[in-house]
Amino acid sequence: MIWSGLNKYLQTMAHQHAKAVEIPNLGVIGPYVEKWATMKDPLDKGPITKSTYSVKDPSVPRTVILALREDFVTSAGLSLDQRPDRAVACYDPAFKDELNELFTKISGVNTSSLASVCLTDVTTVDLMLQEFIARLQQESKTTALKINFKVGTLHVKSGVASWQ
Repeated sequence: MIWSGLNKYLQTMAHQHAKAVEIPNLGVIGPYVEKWATMKDPLDKGPITKSTYSVKDPSVPRTVILALREDFVTSAGLSLDQRPDRAVACYDPAFKDELNELFTKISGVNTSSLASVCLTDVTTVDLMLQEFIARLQQESKTTALKINFKVGTLHVKSGVASWQ
């Protein structure tokens, strides 16, 4: 139930609110929004409105990017698939300003609302996320994995991570 709630939260944040979500100890999942899309068209003489430049329009398909934490990548023994059709990146948590190049807004997982929706407590949600990340690090060293986040799928095979 918690996994379903997390996936629904990611879908809502990425597609409806155009915000990235940081999953503790894993990375950031969010939409890549072109910076020009939020600016006024120089040929348009009228005021900028939400209907003119609908950055948050859920009907517009978005490219969702996964930016894994560098410490997660090294502890899991992964390398990243850097082909152009794979939207996966790596970042050092000490230099979070690099993420601002990819995402417009980054928020954390709202564990209290997730716990409320899943009829559990915040501690259980935190423990589930910690256990998931720990198992992901452990299993990615030896096992081929395909983890569906509903906004994209993390593929790990032979120590190479990709995102589709």
